[in-house]
Amino acid sequence: MGTLSERDARKLLTSLQAIYAARTIEQFAHIAMREMLNLVPSDMAAYNEVDLTGREPFFNRTLPDVRTPELDAAFARHADQHPGVRRLVRFGDPGPGRVMELVTRREWRRTGMYNEMWRPLATDDQIVMFIAPPPRLAAASVSRGGRDYGDVDRDLLGALRPHLRVARETVAALARIQSRSEQLIDHLGGHVVVLDRSDAIRSATRGAMALVQRYFAAPLRPPSHLPEPLLLWQRAQRQLLAAGCDHALRILVATRPFGTLRTRAIFAPDETTLIFDHRTTPATTALADLPLTDRERQIVGCLADGATNASIAAALDISALTVKKHLEHIYEKLGVDSRAAAVARAFHGALLCMPLAMVMSALLDM
Repeated sequence: MGTLSERDARKLLTSLQAIYAARTIEQFAHIAMREMLNLVPSDMAAYNEVDLTGREPFFNRTLPDVRTPELDAAFARHADQHPGVRRLVRFGDPGPGRVMELVTRREWRRTGMYNEMWRPLATDDQIVMFIAPPPRLAAASVSRGGRDYGDVDRDLLGALRPHLRVARETVAALARIQSRSEQLIDHLGGHVVVLDRSDAIRSATRGAMALVQRYFAAPLRPPSHLPEPLLLWQRAQRQLLAAGCDHALRILVATRPFGTLRTRAIFAPDETTLIFDHRTTPATTALADLPLTDRERQIVGCLADGATNASIAAALDISALTVKKHLEHIYEKLGVDSRAAAVARAFHGALLCMPLAMVMSALLDM
């Protein structure tokens, strides 16, 4: 490897600062491709990972994104024809290599990979380097048409490669830690969702996502984001915190006939953690023998969780006026004249099954 110029050394240093900031494989792939293009003028950069055992899916990204099903299929058919792969298999990994120094142009243009991939993309030369060894083989490359790469281009990417390896190992370790943490939280019965800066879901326990779907009864739009009510609430909480109004932060309470979901947000510079606390409503058996309609039993269950008329209306998709009418009928049938008395009457045989706070609230309000 030759000596880098001062200008190239400064460019390399800037690239390293960006690459080491990656925290996920998606971030790493995008940053690595972007920085390779900054270092070596090219038409396209690519990053891919292939699990030679077949247990993990093929990971492939390009910048700009030129991927198509046809190109992906061509890569799968002809990957073993790539001169860099052949050199790796025969001699190990000596570092970045220019395709046009590994094979003659005439030989290369007779291959399926050239005719089905390179030719449609107007590619004439490529520098490829391997970032991780088998069985999870990872490779990064830059490609361009019109002119071949030189030794300076290859050496510049060669200086970048060891740092790409370290950054990728760091990202892979973080992914393993995150996966094990999620498994532990799930095992302990915890319900947690972590959002990144753009409010996209970075990680989530299975239990948390099941609760979100159940309480908000809406598909995730887009699939990587939470339902709108949760997003709007956490954004409002973050704005309060940024304005120095941390005393105004509130827990989001969603009440449904089957229970109550309380959501608390913990904010960090790069992420938001949502912690869910689910409490079931002990209404199914305790209310079965009461002279109430199904709708009235639902409303009593909501009362037991301290829900207001407005929140009951939202949970049951009815108007607040309708809730008020139902309450009048409930009071009459149960022979009571207040919400607390209705809860105490309905659950008189099930107080031991109710949350302590609910019991105390009912008793103190009588």
